[in-house]
Amino acid sequence: MDIEEFRQKITAGAITVTSRSTAIQQGKLNHNDNDIPYEIKHGWQIHYANDCDIAWTAFYTQLFEHIEQLNLPEDRQMEILNSLSTQDQHWDWYRKACIYKSDEDEWFFLMAEDKPQGVCIINHPKASKLTAGNIFYLEYLAVAPWNRNSLIYNRKFKGIGSILLKCAINYAMQTLKLQPGFSLHSLEQAESWYLKIGMTRLPSEDKPNLKFFEMDADTTQEWVSIS
Repeated sequence: MDIEEFRQKITAGAITVTSRSTAIQQGKLNHNDNDIPYEIKHGWQIHYANDCDIAWTAFYTQLFEHIEQLNLPEDRQMEILNSLSTQDQHWDWYRKACIYKSDEDEWFFLMAEDKPQGVCIINHPKASKLTAGNIFYLEYLAVAPWNRNSLIYNRKFKGIGSILLKCAINYAMQTLKLQPGFSLHSLEQAESWYLKIGMTRLPSEDKPNLKFFEMDADTTQEWVSIS
């Protein structure tokens, strides 16, 4: 059975994979003045990864169909499409779950309303470029498309990315015993946010079309402490 056949059986409920995830954080998200409970599940879980693909792809499909049906002028249509932050739309979370499943990979899913609202994958240990010692590398961080800013709809939940990343940082410091800090290569759409939260640009570590950032220990501890 190849991985696509396995995906189809998981989606159909014909295969159940033993979960390696546990709830490590709980809280409330606000939507229309209502408090919605959430949990962050830590650990590899291919079902949740597949759920990301199903729910997020369905949302994008409906959204693009809606935009097309509006019959807007081309320049306005492009303005709306450019506001959607879709550079990670092609990410296949099921396939990532088939790849990132070693002891050095840590998964975090933020679950609310029985759906994945965001997902984060980190890899450790990673040597810091700013100081001696080991930190973690942020492989992937994404929030569900309905939780993103847009010119055509109001995002549902705010702060999903920050909640997930802070949870991963705390786990890395408290459980993995890594020093405060993390590094990453950023998509263009996320560069301004990483600068906003205080990360340092290190051009010497760039990859093609991906800029390298690292957050130092003091900034990490300060940012995590902000509620």
